[in-house]
Order: sequence, then C-alpha cells, then structure tokens
Amino acid sequence: MKGPNDFIGALAYSLYKQTKVEWIINLQAENGGPDPTVAECGMFHDRSELAAKRGIYGWLAEVGAALITNFLTIILVALIAYGYGKLNAVNAGVDARVSQALPLAPQADQ
Repeated sequence: MKGPNDFIGALAYSLYKQTKVEWIINLQAENGGPDPTVAECGMFHDRSELAAKRGIYGWLAEVGAALITNFLTIILVALIAYGYGKLNAVNAGVDARVSQALPLAPQADQ
C-alpha cells in the first residue's frame, strides 16, 4: 500500500491475506495441524507475488508496453513516409530547374 487513500492497494492486500489464511488452513488440514514453517510461508509469498504479476497489473504492463511499441512504430513509419514525400518534392524541384537550365537539343532534319 502506498498510503491511507490507496484503495486498490488495500483491496489487493486484503485478498492476499484472505488467500494466505485459506492456504494455512488447507496446509494444516493436509499435514495434521502444525503451523507452516518460515520457508513454506516464503514459498507462498513468492507464488502469490508471481500470480499478482500475472494478474491485472501484469496484464496492464504487457498491454501498455505493446501499445507504446506499436505507437512508436506508427510514428516511425509516418516520419519515414513524410521524409520520402519531402525528398520527392526536392527531387522534382531540382529536375525542373535542371530541365530549364539545359539548352534545347538540336532537332534532326527530317
């Protein structure tokens, strides 16, 4: 949580704690009642963190990265097309000036 007004963080933390309590109850039922060890709690935390990264925030991060990449690709293609258009205009202007500066070719008598 980032502060007292972090609703999303509070919701995520409460879901994490609820999942942890359910995990402890299930683990105690499987093992005959002992509390989980520190190592087991660490493994639960790591799995929960990985699942959260694959959850909505992980999805948003992937979509955001793809969106930015696509946007930058579109901008790059547009700049290349614009550059080719400007280059074509410059070439047309140079061709027009060169054509005006050249003397007319003598015409062969027919």
